[in-house]
Amino acid sequence: MTTLFKIALRNVFLHWRQSLAATISLAAGLIALVMFQGYMKDVGQLYQETFRSRMMYGDVIVEHQKLTSAEGRAEPWKYAVSPKDFEFLQSFFKTHSEKVDSVSRFLRISGTVANGKSSTIFRGYGYDIVEGEKIRGSEWGWNALYGTPMKADKPHTTVLGQSLGKILNCLPEKKEKVMDAVAGYKAEVRPFTCEQSNIQLSTTTAEGQLNAIDIEVVGLMDALYKDVDDKFLVTSLADAQTLMNTPDVSYVTAKFLKEGRFIDQIVNEFNQEAQKAGSDQRMIRWQDHITGDMYNRTMSLLSVFRNFVVTIIVVIASLSIFNTMMKLVKERTREIGTLRSIGFVPRQILFIFVSEAVVLSFLGGIIGSIVAIVSTFGMNGLGILYKAGVLVEPIAFRIMVSPSLYVISFIFLSILAAVTTWIVCRATLKQSTAENLTYV
Repeated sequence: MTTLFKIALRNVFLHWRQSLAATISLAAGLIALVMFQGYMKDVGQLYQETFRSRMMYGDVIVEHQKLTSAEGRAEPWKYAVSPKDFEFLQSFFKTHSEKVDSVSRFLRISGTVANGKSSTIFRGYGYDIVEGEKIRGSEWGWNALYGTPMKADKPHTTVLGQSLGKILNCLPEKKEKVMDAVAGYKAEVRPFTCEQSNIQLSTTTAEGQLNAIDIEVVGLMDALYKDVDDKFLVTSLADAQTLMNTPDVSYVTAKFLKEGRFIDQIVNEFNQEAQKAGSDQRMIRWQDHITGDMYNRTMSLLSVFRNFVVTIIVVIASLSIFNTMMKLVKERTREIGTLRSIGFVPRQILFIFVSEAVVLSFLGGIIGSIVAIVSTFGMNGLGILYKAGVLVEPIAFRIMVSPSLYVISFIFLSILAAVTTWIVCRATLKQSTAENLTYV
């Protein structure tokens, strides 16, 4: 076998023109597969991190089990998480403290916002500023397009959706490239001006009382979707509770130190303990919550698109490799006849040609991987931004380098080249030695 492999290796360099064509076909197929799949994988991760970190849903949401029902949407204040409920939740998380990274409370608020000259409807929430920043992590810790994020030591502040800011005459001094080439916003203060930086939020509480608070605009943010951005604002949980005149919160989110199956165990354990304690709270992964419906539908659409394009790439790559390998074998039909005439049996000839295909696949995989990695880092380094559907701000074009994608693509193309070579070579060997020698 060692001798046969040496013959195969010698043939690769002896027939370098055919080998070069096969290597290029294999490399091109690998580049197309890993770069497109890398892009789609990055988009999937971007959407996941948008919900998990940027929107601060963490890994799980804890709320009253009827909050998302019809009666809960009609009268949400009746189905809030009370301070007593939150104490129960905290005591539960203490038993899993080695896994819990951060826990943040949220209170949804809505009403009217005015700056003295104009007023409009707003929707948003108040949250624990320190814990919320921890959930967002290093990539999304700085969540202000312009101005600064809210700080725990500076109360009575708010960050507006940039479209809402425009309505209230809070505008950036100049539009800037905000998105970092890696992820998140560049952590720097980009100046903006407000005709009136102090605004008033007013709402009707659960008791029917009309409440209002004055608050200072310290920044503008991106609320992702256009139909949300023109009404969106966030403030501290304390200010939101003051406005709504309640100690309760709408929901609680928790982010764990790492993702894994243990989260499902924690969810089941909490729900069982809550039921035993007579609590109406429930814990659920955000992907299974109504909040994750947009994410699930988006990922389903992207999955269909990815599978369709990958199928086309695979078909084109397969045809290209098949034709190249078939030509490589057919052009050497007389060589096969010569090998048979000097005593090589079909099994040995098949081994030689399949070994050549494996060697060429290895070379094509190495070259394709190098080109793909260099191209990926080159394109990622350009910081290309593009508009994505209904999103307000452009997002960064990136391609993820996933070792598993390279390995799977390499194995697939290697098997394809080996099988193609085996089929064509076997068909040639079915002919007589005389036919092989006289092949033109």
